[in-house]
Amino acid sequence: MNTKFYYFLLLCSFTAMHAQKLRPVEVKEKTLTHLLGSISSFKQYPLSNQMVSIYTAGSSEGTHQTSETDEVTNDVYLASCEMGEGVDCKLYVLKGLMAVKIERVFEESGAVKVTLSYGNESARKSDTVNLPSK
Repeated sequence: MNTKFYYFLLLCSFTAMHAQKLRPVEVKEKTLTHLLGSISSFKQYPLSNQMVSIYTAGSSEGTHQTSETDEVTNDVYLASCEMGEGVDCKLYVLKGLMAVKIERVFEESGAVKVTLSYGNESARKSDTVNLPSK
């Protein structure tokens, strides 16, 4: 009786292993494949009732090399997602920024704000971006 039970378990485990064969499906959406293929950094910032995810990726419009530097430009994608039963996200992009550094992500009066600096060494700029509230 034990032998039949072990054979049954063995048969079930072989069936389960075969059923879990992974098969990748090609994603053909060009914007998505470019974004995911060129991400150079990613960080999440938990706030009181939402999560802000920031992705830095190679610029979709190419690089803008200047005579002072050989740095490339980046696009910064800002995803703001409300947490709760259902996840509601909005995605924003800042295009063509050089040497981006995220300084701070915070909430002020219910609005999400992202402070970042960018530009070459001789002309760094700092700015705070307001993400539209839901």
